[in-house]
Amino acid sequence: MLPTGVKETQLRESNSQKVHPQPMEEATNQAPEALEALVSKIFMNISSLKSAYIQLQVAHAPYEPDKIQAADKLVISNLKNLSELEHFY
Repeated sequence: MLPTGVKETQLRESNSQKVHPQPMEEATNQAPEALEALVSKIFMNISSLKSAYIQLQVAHAPYEPDKIQAADKLVISNLKNLSELEHFY
């Protein structure tokens, strides 16, 4: 547990940080085809992630450790792909 003074200092420091979102003009200047392809990839990846998550849930009843590990790796892979798409944008 942190002393009160340390907590207040950390709180002030985190509140003083500012978030600078990407201006909308920059996002709309991209080629519409590229943006459409990116959105399509995002939806496709989310669908794959949902499917992988369902596989993970199914592997829990009845409990099958091998299937759980395989489904977990698939979920992690899909999350990494989504993260890469986020960083690409």
